[in-house]
Amino acid sequence: MEAAYHHLYAAGTCGLFAVLGAPKKMLFIDPDGSQHVREGLPVRWTVDTRTADGHYNAVCLRAVQ
Repeated sequence: MEAAYHHLYAAGTCGLFAVLGAPKKMLFIDPDGSQHVREGLPVRWTVDTRTADGHYNAVCLRAVQ
């Protein structure tokens, strides 16, 4: 099954939600710029922007990447 997006909970108890899809061939780019196709897991993120501003969320998700 492909990774899907998930709704956030109304009570605000889950500010970040990740859904993993089925393994599939994906393109990866190494720090030196070389490209490789290999198995990977697609990840979809849903973020509650009420808990932090957009800049803070972007910095944190970039670190996870």
